[in-house]
Amino acid sequence: TFFRTTTRDVELGGTPIPEGAKVLMLLGAANRDPRKWPHADRYDIDRSTAGHVGFGGGVHMCVGQLLARLEGEALLSAFARAFSTIEPDGEPDPLFNNTLRGWVRLPVRVRAA
Repeated sequence: TFFRTTTRDVELGGTPIPEGAKVLMLLGAANRDPRKWPHADRYDIDRSTAGHVGFGGGVHMCVGQLLARLEGEALLSAFARAFSTIEPDGEPDPLFNNTLRGWVRLPVRVRAA
């Protein structure tokens, strides 16, 4: 989690927040605003990434994001070459955590290419 301190009185979502208040940002809620991300719980390979904050933003941007993106691309490219299909195989088990969203178990079935 990250805290930020307001520098002036503000209103957010109809809630007044006074100057000097601590605001907790829940990283697991990132990219889940239904006004910006319809069907946020559904995987959509065509979803626009514009405005996505998975690696932070601005001065708080993750310095390792380029390496992480490269690793993800390398892994998914290797999977695409090795397997003709990758499909769900049972119910996933969510990881319960105060700050992040993830899975304890995400069962899939693969078929060799």
